[in-house]
Amino acid sequence: MAERGYCTVNQIDPEDPKCARVTISGEFIEVTNESELSFALNALYERHPAMVSWPVDHNWKVHKIDINEIWLIDIYGGASFVDIDEYYAVDVNSINM
Repeated sequence: MAERGYCTVNQIDPEDPKCARVTISGEFIEVTNESELSFALNALYERHPAMVSWPVDHNWKVHKIDINEIWLIDIYGGASFVDIDEYYAVDVNSINM
């Protein structure tokens, strides 16, 4: 439901347990590997095209998060912790949305 904007479309309070919330915790690490940095910048500019023209003399840096905890509320009954290995094992191409 969260992927489809269920709560926004139906004007449900975002604090309602039907409105999924996730907290991802970890350490932010600067991306320095050239191929990873190229991939990251392409993804960033695709999502935020205005950034392409931002001044380079501001010394922008790209970071990634090394996840150590995923906390999820997606229904009544409280939060659950998502196993990080299971999170990374998901084949997003097989999800039918």
